[in-house]
Amino acid sequence: MNNNDIYSFINSKDVRNYLKEIDYQFSSPEAAWLVFQCRTLTIRERHAAWQNIIDTMPDAELESPHFRHFGERYFLHDILKKGIENEKRRFSEFCAESPGAVFTFQIRQGRYKWNSSDLTPFYSGYSACLEAVRQEIGEINSDADPEYRVTSVRITKKITEKPGAETLLLDAARNLEPLSLDSISPRDNSVKYNPPDSEAVDLTDVLQSLWFCFPVPFKKGDIVREVSSYPDTEESAAPLVIISTDSQGNLKAGYKGCDCSDMRIDGYFLDNRGMLYWDYTFTYMDYEFFPEECLTGKNRMLKALRSYLRDEIPVDLFVNACISIFLTEMSQEENFPGAYTREGLVLAGLVPPDERGSASGEK
Repeated sequence: MNNNDIYSFINSKDVRNYLKEIDYQFSSPEAAWLVFQCRTLTIRERHAAWQNIIDTMPDAELESPHFRHFGERYFLHDILKKGIENEKRRFSEFCAESPGAVFTFQIRQGRYKWNSSDLTPFYSGYSACLEAVRQEIGEINSDADPEYRVTSVRITKKITEKPGAETLLLDAARNLEPLSLDSISPRDNSVKYNPPDSEAVDLTDVLQSLWFCFPVPFKKGDIVREVSSYPDTEESAAPLVIISTDSQGNLKAGYKGCDCSDMRIDGYFLDNRGMLYWDYTFTYMDYEFFPEECLTGKNRMLKALRSYLRDEIPVDLFVNACISIFLTEMSQEENFPGAYTREGLVLAGLVPPDERGSASGEK
């Protein structure tokens, strides 16, 4: 597998283009992890990519404090081979007829909306459930606006005759090509690592335990957003003003993170009330620059924050800009301020008579 192949597994186009620009050379574990976290690969495509890594890239020992804690040593080629076989076996078991098993499904429309209800029927077999999903997708897409067309499907298998049995979750693309298979166990949700000689290797557990510090184009004050898993929808993730990418700072300080949850990006978001708040999220590999033309309305406050974090404006100008933008945007909302009539707003001097009617006019 060459670098051009590996670039295609990066979710963010901006990170991808930056790594291409600097001709970044990927290690075997980095390539395997990027295949794992790629949002567009199906199970079949992911297995083919991992097999390509086994066939063409050198083997390597996987490093993680988690593995050292459990006293285990994992080698990439062996783990990928066993993991692929384990996933194939589990997918076959998911599709197989099982005594006491029931299937049901949920359909995602657009970016967030799940189309499901308590009345969703149960099916005794995977094939019958799949056929029902196909019919439902056809009916939804024939009537729905492009923004609310089907983007993905989740099929659930539950063994009702075995108390405490795990529930299996299969996520699939709109064409019903399987994307991932997960499970929920009501008995014990703690992470456990199968010993290296086990055939039941859970690649999710192993690969999520790795940490990498990829170079990224982001710096303090940049405004970014999470890459959409559903690029053909019109909804956009909320913008974030970066304070730091934690991995980059850790590396300079000589500290390496424990796992991919330490590949974080932190900064300031804006909530729907127009209030700034700090938070962090991971991974920084899933972020791209927020389009400048979309920084409108209350989001203009993020421009002021960007300039302040870069020491381009003083704190008084930053605060006054936020107050001005906040009040301007709030005054344009239909219910501002509260239940006052338009006549009252004009009389109070909050709304010019020629903008929203005169004091004796429309209320």
